[in-house]
Amino acid sequence: MANDTIVARSNSVALMAASTLGLSMTACSFGSTGDPVAARECDLSRLRRAVVILATLTEVGLMLARFRAPKMLMSGVSATGCLGLALAGCSSTQPVWAPAVPSSLSNASVAAKGDRSAEPAAKSALTVLWSFGSAPDGSAPAGAVIVDNAGNVFGTTIRGGSSNDGAVFEIKPPKKGKVWTESILHSFDGTDGTYGAGAVEDASGNLFVSASQGGSGYNDGTVMELSPSGGSYAETGVFSFNYTDGAGPLAAVLESGTLYTATQGGGTHSSGAIVALTGSGLNETDLYNFTGGSDGNTPFAGLVADSTGALYGTTGAGGTAQLGNVFKFVPNGSGGGTESVLWSFVGNNGGAYPRGGVVLDGSGNIYGTTFYTNAQGSGNPGAGIVFKLTPNGSTYTESILHAFSPGKSGEDGAGPTAGLTLVGSMLYGTTTYGGTKKKAQGGTVFQVSTSGTNYAVLHSFEGSDGSDPTSPLSASGEYLYGTTFAGGSGHGVVFRLPL
Repeated sequence: MANDTIVARSNSVALMAASTLGLSMTACSFGSTGDPVAARECDLSRLRRAVVILATLTEVGLMLARFRAPKMLMSGVSATGCLGLALAGCSSTQPVWAPAVPSSLSNASVAAKGDRSAEPAAKSALTVLWSFGSAPDGSAPAGAVIVDNAGNVFGTTIRGGSSNDGAVFEIKPPKKGKVWTESILHSFDGTDGTYGAGAVEDASGNLFVSASQGGSGYNDGTVMELSPSGGSYAETGVFSFNYTDGAGPLAAVLESGTLYTATQGGGTHSSGAIVALTGSGLNETDLYNFTGGSDGNTPFAGLVADSTGALYGTTGAGGTAQLGNVFKFVPNGSGGGTESVLWSFVGNNGGAYPRGGVVLDGSGNIYGTTFYTNAQGSGNPGAGIVFKLTPNGSTYTESILHAFSPGKSGEDGAGPTAGLTLVGSMLYGTTTYGGTKKKAQGGTVFQVSTSGTNYAVLHSFEGSDGSDPTSPLSASGEYLYGTTFAGGSGHGVVFRLPL
């Protein structure tokens, strides 16, 4: 199926997904008897995996049908895979490992800027730093951006680049005037990855970039190292996943010289894995395989680390009620570790189906979002929540800091698909839909304090300034930086908003 056919189908598929739910979703076909790699993808294990992902992607299709069918959501999507936010029903001969909404970096608290919890939200002053065009420019950015000490902004895109397989970009602040400039540091070519999913930078300026598809032989994604070299960047290492060690890697977190990433699928139980990558050759160790049961199923966002090196994340499914959970994983330094479930979402207005990762404060509290408020089949799924988990001995207590309003009346935003950014005592995030621009409903940037007060919409997207933000914000200096999946010139934007 050609790209333009998928673009044309995006609105109709959103509505179709609303009427073909859960395990009845069979519209997505995988594999081809003439292609041995595609045939492998159609074995029973992968089919079981596809059913699970289709069930969760159906929720996204329903959300699109409820709030709006975004004009540009499918822009640039090729027939080689169903994106994480693509609509259930997309037909593909490739696996559906989604670039979803990865949490790049550790999302650790930025240095406190003072307590703003009692201050009203300032009037939006969002600036579009770059509006993506068509290939060879990047298209459809995914993953949180990195901002270095010079104010340069780095990130990844799902499509675009010289091969239209995605790109790694850098945007530089203007030396004179107001025009930012962009450079494509690397274009994925399929063998080293497809669908950029975020990056992390080490102290030497090396970039470690995740791609949710592509690689040598199996199309299950890669992690690649790009090293600065004479004013440009050179590819100095690539690890290709082969499904048994995971499939669909998310943005990595760098902790004590080791890269840790979660994968959306693959592994022993086809439910995702936690892996470690070390050394200049990116040597991989499979640390944990999710079973798909109470321990979780299908991570949709990257991991974060605390001061002890323990890792935290979410799964979009699994858990006690199969509505997702928050987990902790402690590596043992010997190629394994211990996973524990800190919280399982059960609906009942307490959240369901997290799509973003978590952020921690200095007291051990955990903050995040869920895509829905209740179970999808409950009759009142809601539009998602901002939650806080407070440690209480060996258990946690959940507090709802904000519940988003469903439907087009959701001027406070709806459907958060990214995690939060903590600055002082304020949490900042995005919603993919809703907002005060009623004709656009292009999503929002919002704030809420860690105590649940002072919720405010800082910006509502209306298309020309971006649409459908799906990735976490990054805080640097006096600004929040972020991206939108669509809008701008049609292929997404990089934006900046004063703190």
